[in-house]
Amino acid sequence: MPYIDIRELMQIAGPEREADLELDLAGLPPEAALARIDEALRRASADQRRIIVRFPPATEGSGETLFQPVGRHLLALRRAGRIRRLEQLQDLGAGFYVELP
Repeated sequence: MPYIDIRELMQIAGPEREADLELDLAGLPPEAALARIDEALRRASADQRRIIVRFPPATEGSGETLFQPVGRHLLALRRAGRIRRLEQLQDLGAGFYVELP
């Protein structure tokens, strides 16, 4: 998967989904991906409240992707009040847009 510059990604996402930080989880096993999300949320500063979390989309023969484990984890964090807004990024491939409180 080619590298996408965060500025290009923000242009595609538009003003409603501008991001301060991008997490690329490509190539990580689920446990490492969830740990990376937790670390990013723990380290987030006042100027890093909007995050795009992305990973490779499912393809024929790709097997299980990070969509379900990452989605469940982010939803649990939202229910716990650690995430204010959570949105699936279908228009950008596979990923989520996260806004912290």
